[in-house]
Amino acid sequence: MISVLVPVYNTEKYLRRCLDSVLAQTFQDFELILVDDGSTDASGRICDEYAAKDERIVVFHQKNKGQAAARNVALDYVLASNYSEWITFIDSDDVVHPQILEMLYLGIIGTSEKLIAGDLQFFKNNERPEFQKKDTSSLTIRSMLPETFFATNHYIETVPVAKLYHRSCFENVRYPEGKIHEDNYVTYKIIFSLGSVLHLEYPIYYYFSNPEGTTKSSWRPARLTVFEAYSQQLDFFHKNGYKEAEKKIVLHYANMLCAQIREAKTSKYRRQYLGLMRDMMKRHLKKYKGYPGMGMRDNFRFYAMEYPFTEIIYRIMKKMRNMMRMK
Repeated sequence: MISVLVPVYNTEKYLRRCLDSVLAQTFQDFELILVDDGSTDASGRICDEYAAKDERIVVFHQKNKGQAAARNVALDYVLASNYSEWITFIDSDDVVHPQILEMLYLGIIGTSEKLIAGDLQFFKNNERPEFQKKDTSSLTIRSMLPETFFATNHYIETVPVAKLYHRSCFENVRYPEGKIHEDNYVTYKIIFSLGSVLHLEYPIYYYFSNPEGTTKSSWRPARLTVFEAYSQQLDFFHKNGYKEAEKKIVLHYANMLCAQIREAKTSKYRRQYLGLMRDMMKRHLKKYKGYPGMGMRDNFRFYAMEYPFTEIIYRIMKKMRNMMRMK
């Protein structure tokens, strides 16, 4: 059996399409665990409505504690039972391919692996994901070392969704409650605890770019917690000699901080936090500028972040390089 874990908070506009995509699965041996995290809209009632129609659905209601706490409630429930071997996460505003469970399960069953990840596809509210039936006898699946998977993939190496985990992956792991970007604290630990990871090269998960989502709303100080997570990752990668993974997060840290500085400039926290964030950037660049393995292009990007006027030059050079490639 597969346990499908869905944290829910104020997504009444999108929740039905998410739940319908789960219930339309070709693989039917699953339970659907919904954790209503203190929603103030109709989300909780929608969860109960679906549970009344399908005995595979279990609903928990709790006071608002955040997405990490909601994930943990579902994990605790699954790990307290003995009947579900596999776990997957879905966000309540996203949509999944009708064969996502079938493809992930067929890709990993019969192997000794404990984690398989598929690809993401992004869509906006005015778009409608179109699914094509996949011949599951010809799935393209690669076995990858943890660092190779982490360093060469974008986004799927961090998010908890679009993956099928063996329950043992979470025996000693929980999401840090009270944190935004909680996945940055956890997913890498699971990946690097394994000998290898399977990658299903096919878009199975459709990620909604929700304009009202946690990381899309106006900038606020709580979003700085991602840099605490990045710092933990950098310490882990450096200590264990994962140079390519470390290089990737060095860049992610700088890019994310640069983006947040731009957003903070127009927020009500501008006076209180801009100086702090600029100091964070200076310390990061001082520590990692000239980092072994960084090429001239990477170091120039760092320079552009430290001295904003050179970012214009960098963008012009990037545009010219892309134009030359098109020729």
